[in-house]
Amino acid sequence: MARFSGSYDETFTVSAPRDVVRNHFSSLDAIIANYGPIERVDKIGDDTLKFLIQEKQSRGVRYQGRYTCKYTVESDSRMSWRTLSEDNMWSTGSAEFREVAGGTEVRYSQRMETEIGVPRLLAKFAKGIVGREISAGIAAYLGRMRAACPTK
Repeated sequence: MARFSGSYDETFTVSAPRDVVRNHFSSLDAIIANYGPIERVDKIGDDTLKFLIQEKQSRGVRYQGRYTCKYTVESDSRMSWRTLSEDNMWSTGSAEFREVAGGTEVRYSQRMETEIGVPRLLAKFAKGIVGREISAGIAAYLGRMRAACPTK
């Protein structure tokens, strides 16, 4: 199995109070609603989601991501998440929330890794492509979360 990774970091401002923004970004329901193409997601308690991503197929390679991720609100101004499972995807990240004039500044950082069964030669060729796709997926998710964030 070849392992691929991608990351995404962004700082932006949302026109809402810090507690509203933090609660939105740490809400399992909001995460599920804005995640993207999911075949199945199960809530495990109040802070953990088990994901089965919709299968993708490209150039004869089929892939379906699976992972279980725990989301932790660490303080009024920070949350983080990490993968708990030994499946074929891993996610770690954090979001920091700082009150600023006109709303809340969010400093978001996420890294994802995945294992895909591809031949070694193809893995070397695909490394950059898959990494960019992972980063673009994180950016798209973050865009949906921002757009869905309540303003009050």
